[in-house]
Amino acid sequence: MAAITPSQGVPTNGFVQSFPPSSMGGEKSAEGATPASSASREQEEQQSQSGETSPASTQALTERDLKLIQELKKADTEVRAHEMAHIAAGGQYITSGAKLEYQRGPDGVNYAVAGEVSIDTSAIPGDPRATAQKMQRIKAAALAPASPSAQDRKVAASATALAAKAAAEIMALVTAQSSASAKDGTATAHGTGTAATAYANMASETPSRGTGINISA
Repeated sequence: MAAITPSQGVPTNGFVQSFPPSSMGGEKSAEGATPASSASREQEEQQSQSGETSPASTQALTERDLKLIQELKKADTEVRAHEMAHIAAGGQYITSGAKLEYQRGPDGVNYAVAGEVSIDTSAIPGDPRATAQKMQRIKAAALAPASPSAQDRKVAASATALAAKAAAEIMALVTAQSSASAKDGTATAHGTGTAATAYANMASETPSRGTGINISA
């Protein structure tokens, strides 16, 4: 599932992680839209993160139910780790916290099975050098999880393209100013070197490991 979440008019792209609904049974609900109260949700999330199940829910659970609960616990852990990796690497460019989608297990606990994080991928007007450096950070954030999803890789590719455009703008400026005095030319070359280096580093980076689970877990 793609996550494009505009934030105050700033273009953003979302990192999305998900696990196929068909692989796990139970009810699904989006964050903030559960049939249970907020207090119940908080308690269930704490149980989910600690691996606990409510005493009442453990009664009359079948072997199939217990297996499903283990799968849901694993999915919950992976989704949360995936989104936190994006947030940690994206820094100030992250425009929203992790938005999680939950699935209720046979034990009555809601487990995170999908998540998304929005990030500002807009260029910095009039500053190609800063844009190239920003795109390097965006790409790093997109590929931060152990297994980047297809959407993650799409965001990373977009950042690489914008960095290439910024590098072209820098070179155009250098060419246009090539007839200036030697002093001015030296200052220009020095000022644009960081951006060129940033783009070169992005182009040579090896994508993070992993087959890329659809981060709409």
